[in-house]
Amino acid sequence: MQFTQTAQHDNEIKLKAMVHEQMANLTTHLVKEMQAKYADNIYLYNSHLGVVLQSSFKMSAVESYETLSQTEQESCLYCCDEIKSFFRSQTNQTLFRAFNDLFKKDSRGKAHEWRDIEEAKIKEIFDCAKS
Repeated sequence: MQFTQTAQHDNEIKLKAMVHEQMANLTTHLVKEMQAKYADNIYLYNSHLGVVLQSSFKMSAVESYETLSQTEQESCLYCCDEIKSFFRSQTNQTLFRAFNDLFKKDSRGKAHEWRDIEEAKIKEIFDCAKS
């Protein structure tokens, strides 16, 4: 059904934005926060879509439930795929950025003067930034 495909696509856009926002601001409570936001998103999506399916398309409660169950499964798979995709594409960039922040600047945020630092100290800074 074209309507549910369009609605699912719109929902995937919202899920993608939610995933990217959460991943960009990683916290120690990431899973709990994502579960809550995901559940809220799915609840709103199913509520609105269920009303449209039953009132506009005159679907029975059973047909509506089956359609909502299918789109919820698709949303879950999409969200999981988006998280995997995000980690594949962003992890290296994020780690590289963090490494550069730690290695290229001192604790005050100023660029290191590499010519004035002994080799042992450079290795120490490198090892610290690498871990």
